[in-house]
This record gives sequence, C-alpha cells and structure tokens, in this order.
Amino acid sequence: MPGVGLVYNDGWDAAVKYVTGYLVEKSLAVDNIFVIAMLFGFFAVPAIYQHRVLFWGIVGALLMRGS
Repeated sequence: MPGVGLVYNDGWDAAVKYVTGYLVEKSLAVDNIFVIAMLFGFFAVPAIYQHRVLFWGIVGALLMRGS
C-alpha cells in the first residue's frame, strides 16, 4: 500500500511548529537580557564597562563551546 505510514501535511503543522519555536527562542532571549541586567545590578558593574564584560563573556562562551 503506497503511503502507509506517511502523514499528510498541508503546511499548517509546519507553520505552527515554526511560530512556536520562534516564540520560545524570543522569550528565552528576553529572559537572558533580564538575567544580564540583574547580574550587572547585583555586581554593580558600571555602565562604561558593561559592553566590555558582555563582549568578553560572549567570546568566552564561544571558545568554551568550540572545544
């Protein structure tokens, strides 16, 4: 029987999965910004050093993931 085990997909399921994934990623990104702001406040990082801290934090994360 041809088509046995295949599920008909009209694109609606794919669109719902895409939008759901997009919203989850966007909410996690906003959550990360909130956590970074809380850490900067807790450790009292001056505004002039916040860019440097973020830059080297991102570089460090990329290096650790690469190894």
